[in-house]
Amino acid sequence: MKQNITYAILAIVCFVFAYGHFQGNVSLVHSYHKSRIAQKDMIAYAKTFGVGMLIIGVGCTLALLLRLLQLYLFSDIIMFIGIFMGVLVMIYAQFKYNHGIF
Repeated sequence: MKQNITYAILAIVCFVFAYGHFQGNVSLVHSYHKSRIAQKDMIAYAKTFGVGMLIIGVGCTLALLLRLLQLYLFSDIIMFIGIFMGVLVMIYAQFKYNHGIF
């Protein structure tokens, strides 16, 4: 039960952050992660970062639904894939727009 609540909270937080990023709010990202981004690329960077958060949120939501259907192994696999793919998209955004992770 606790894990279901954790997945739900994590999904909601990811969706809220993704929405903020899609609105162009770059302030949700720490200052040193956006230090070398050109001003013209800020919106594209925020949206790409938001896609990563959205993928994590969808992964959490699907994992929660699978847990409610008592498919625990598939739930863990989907959760891992969602987080992995979301982080990959965020790392891609860092390399493309910030020219490195730090």
